[in-house]
Amino acid sequence: MDKLDNAKIFLIRKSIERFPDKVTKQSMMPGIKDGLFKDIAKYVRKHSQMPTLEDIIGRYRDSEYFVDTIKMVGITIEEMEAITKDLLGMNIEGYQEPERSTIPRIGRNEPCPCGSKLKYKKCCGK
Repeated sequence: MDKLDNAKIFLIRKSIERFPDKVTKQSMMPGIKDGLFKDIAKYVRKHSQMPTLEDIIGRYRDSEYFVDTIKMVGITIEEMEAITKDLLGMNIEGYQEPERSTIPRIGRNEPCPCGSKLKYKKCCGK
């Protein structure tokens, strides 16, 4: 797991500790499914083939921090394996990352597009 993954896990863990009645197994499952789906799609793009269960779930199983975090809400590695098996049976070839906006962003110090001759941050950017 990389630093970004560990940062996400840290935030999830803090949310669980702070709001134990709000962060439940049911509220966590959609995010876990989405994360696993993206991992599979990334693997397919990189290797041009479907991963094995171990390719995907192995990286999570090796992180005790992640395993302990999901156990806090009652999710087991076995459940994650079952979700991954279901996702591996899906057609991932058509998955595409969402497109980013092509509209150029206005910098804070650029002239405001409304024509006031003020900087954007002093006019419409408030």
